[in-house]
Amino acid sequence: MNKIILIIWLHFISDFVMQTDYIAINKSKMANVLIGHCLMYSAPFIFFGWLLPLANKYYSMPGNGVGGSLHIVLEECNVKDSDVKFCLKYAKERGDGKGVELAELLLKMSKTQRGKISNLSGEEKG
Repeated sequence: MNKIILIIWLHFISDFVMQTDYIAINKSKMANVLIGHCLMYSAPFIFFGWLLPLANKYYSMPGNGVGGSLHIVLEECNVKDSDVKFCLKYAKERGDGKGVELAELLLKMSKTQRGKISNLSGEEKG
């Protein structure tokens, strides 16, 4: 059941949150807009489909109940590049391999995408 809810949520993000009016109007008229829409549509499935469970798994690890090395990103929604880089450095200093992995993935995302992960990981843990 959780997978169905996740798919519906990802579809909502892809088709309503990320899609601009221009894309909605022109995707059926212009091939390049349709291709862009398809690429954009798949992004949440790629990022959120596996990154959100990774963030939630990170929370469940001993000592990470409040976001571990990534506390200021995952708990406080500080999602600028400099915030994630600070956490990445801190995770490396602590020997937090999973924190390093998660921070490096977050750096590949936009600030908006990071904010969504931060908000959702916080909601799911309580």
